[in-house]
Amino acid sequence: MARWRWMASTSRTSPSLEASPSPWARTASWSRHRTGEKWPSRGTSGRATRPAWWISTQAGPRLLSLSLFALLPVLAGGTVSTFPPDPSSPALREPAATARAALFGGRPDRAYRMLLSNPKPEGTSGEDAEVLARCLVALDRPLEAAALLARFPGEDPSRGARLRVLLDRSMGLAGRINLTVRPSPPPEVDRKTLRSAVAAAPAPDGGSYLLTRTAFLSLDSSGKVTSSRAFPGGTDLCLDEAGKPLALGKGVLLWGDRTIPLDPSLGEPTSAVALPEGNLALLDSRGRRLLKVDPRGVALGSARLTLSEPQRVRADWAGRIYVADGASGRVHVFGGDLAPLSVIDPASRGILLRSLRDFHVDFAGNVLLLDGRAKRLFLFSHDGKLLWSSVEDSPRIRCVGWDGLDEILFVEDREGRLGRIEP
Repeated sequence: MARWRWMASTSRTSPSLEASPSPWARTASWSRHRTGEKWPSRGTSGRATRPAWWISTQAGPRLLSLSLFALLPVLAGGTVSTFPPDPSSPALREPAATARAALFGGRPDRAYRMLLSNPKPEGTSGEDAEVLARCLVALDRPLEAAALLARFPGEDPSRGARLRVLLDRSMGLAGRINLTVRPSPPPEVDRKTLRSAVAAAPAPDGGSYLLTRTAFLSLDSSGKVTSSRAFPGGTDLCLDEAGKPLALGKGVLLWGDRTIPLDPSLGEPTSAVALPEGNLALLDSRGRRLLKVDPRGVALGSARLTLSEPQRVRADWAGRIYVADGASGRVHVFGGDLAPLSVIDPASRGILLRSLRDFHVDFAGNVLLLDGRAKRLFLFSHDGKLLWSSVEDSPRIRCVGWDGLDEILFVEDREGRLGRIEP
């Protein structure tokens, strides 16, 4: 048996054909040379024949490997995919839930395609529109996300505020703002306590939260302390999507009314943030690790960081995780699967931070940075553009808190007072 292949002819008329030995013939000759046996060169059919032992030793493993390959999904406990998909598939019954899992797992493109390819017969719901808007934010398409929120306003009062913020910060120009100081708080919070504050956050009811090295305090809108609890080793404070405070202490997390102990295997976290899917991200600055844990504090995954001085960790609406490097002033962006995505570098915009002390991220990925030495605030867009900065004669800011929308709270360092950004 011969196998034919095209060969270039010396003439310019047409190519010629040349017979090349069959791979079966080469295999047979190699086997005969190895064993020293002599086979009949041709059988009755004109083809080379092979003994039974060759089939068992040569063809047998090939057939066995093909059989194992076909059974691999069954052995692995999986299922063989079919097309068209089964209408009873969970991915088709609950496309929003499946898309959320893909989005917060670091695959916003897949989540976006999943929602568009599996529309519900009754039309797009508010939940689907919200997940789709989160996907558009993750894909750096904020104006399309704003248009979607405008079309499906829903019952969430914060959705209108998010729409306005998306429009303002997507098309805003760089400018400067004034920082004003609120009246001095009542005697319940003395200046010494405010000067020892390590973090602050605005409360949804108009009050505020304060975290010191030894205590966690809640204040009402007038500045009166409504609750105080001992909280040793306080290092970080932020808000989750529902506005509940998340405070990190020594070996413990305070999330709303819940207290979550941290296992020693997680190291010594210095910063924490609540992720939109309900999990938590922890930053171990000393070990230079970024960890993902569930609401019980059980580790789900980790990633090594090459940053010189990892300082804070924050997250946006789409589940992207942001880590600030205090040495370089850069903000490194990671996906929900802890894979690196991008870097926001203020120096590329002509902003040289002397000392990055604090930073926050809003739902759309805009970054608020505090220069601890210059005592100034800078707001950058998700793609690194400067949106605004505080003026030179602003109060000396010690720490800052942000709800991701309009309320920015800070502690004035010189006299120990609460301040806010003038709307």
